Amino acid sequence: SKAHALGLRVLLLQHPDKVTPHQLELAGQLHLVDFTDWNAVETLLDGLTVEVAAAVSLGEAGLECASRITDRLGLPGSGHAVIRLTRDKLAMREHLAAVDPHAVPAARLAEREDLTRFAERHGYPFIVKPVSGRASLHVHVVESRAELAGAVAEVHGKTNDVVLIEKYLSGRE
Repeated sequence: SKAHALGLRVLLLQHPDKVTPHQLELAGQLHLVDFTDWNAVETLLDGLTVEVAAAVSLGEAGLECASRITDRLGLPGSGHAVIRLTRDKLAMREHLAAVDPHAVPAARLAEREDLTRFAERHGYPFIVKPVSGRASLHVHVVESRAELAGAVAEVHGKTNDVVLIEKYLSGRE
C-alpha cells in the first residue's frame, strides 16, 4: 500500500492460491503465476508490454525470480549471482574461501566420513545446518561425536536438504 500511496503502479506476480483482496485492490496489474517457477515467470516476462522499473520480492520464496527479472531486464538491484550466494550457504562459503584464505572452513556433507574428516581437521565444536535454511532453523552446534548422527538426521529429516558443516565461531553474531 506504500507503493500505491507514492503513486507507483504495481505489477504483481502472485501465486494463484495466495492472492488477497488487498492485493487485488492495490495492484495496477496482476498476473497469476507460480512466482517460484522461473520458466513460468520468464514466459510471462516475454509477453509484458509495460515498463518495469524494479523487481522486488516481499518474501523469501520470490527472491530467486525477482533477481532473475532484475538481470533479464537490466534493472537496478541485486542480481541472481548475489541472491544465489545469500540463499545457498555452501556457495557463499565456497565464494568466500576463493577470495579469503582465512575464511571459515566449511564443507558439504556428502558421506558420513566427511564428518569424521572435518572433526579431525578442525575439531569440535562445529556447525551442522541445511544449505538453504534461513533464520537459524535446524542449525546445530555439534560438541562431540555422539551428537553427529542426531544433528544430521534432524537436518535431513526436517529439510530434505544438503547438509553443510562448518567450523564453530564463538562470540556475538
